[in-house]
Amino acid sequence: MEAIIGLDMATPQAYETRNLVPPAAATALLGALCRTGLPRLLPRLTADQSPAIKAGNLSAEDKAVYRTLFFKNFMDPDIQREINTVNANARKVAEAGLPQIKMLQLVSNGKGTGFSKDEWRSIQESFKAQQGNSQIRYFDAPHYLHDYVPEKMSEAIRDFISGKPDRSSKVIRHTLTSHP
Repeated sequence: MEAIIGLDMATPQAYETRNLVPPAAATALLGALCRTGLPRLLPRLTADQSPAIKAGNLSAEDKAVYRTLFFKNFMDPDIQREINTVNANARKVAEAGLPQIKMLQLVSNGKGTGFSKDEWRSIQESFKAQQGNSQIRYFDAPHYLHDYVPEKMSEAIRDFISGKPDRSSKVIRHTLTSHP
């Protein structure tokens, strides 16, 4: 089976609707700050604010590894380049058109995207209508679904691959809990 599974996708319409990208000077400045190592002194204000840590699914060892990788890679030149070219890349995707293959869109409640829940889901529905061969699974969880509802995502993906009926109207609920 040939298919695309989209994880809370920022579609071209999302970039057309809002300027989601900081100025290149800001990313360069942040990158320079990161190279000084200063963010390592403030993990509670930097790495620990990431969804991977906040979701509470990582062991103490996994958190330590995550923090190491976060400080190594955050705002490195490759990430800066990705940020600085995302609008142009979104335009290229829009101009190229969408492949007419099966697609599963895994969609959050919009928290963390810069859009309200209704706006975010409307953008996803619009993308589905343009693509024509999509299913949508909604999750009542923030943008980084893989951090918050990995098991529920896996279930949705297995259902999609196995050809189980579309349950696109079903909202999969997730309650955030605080973890020490």
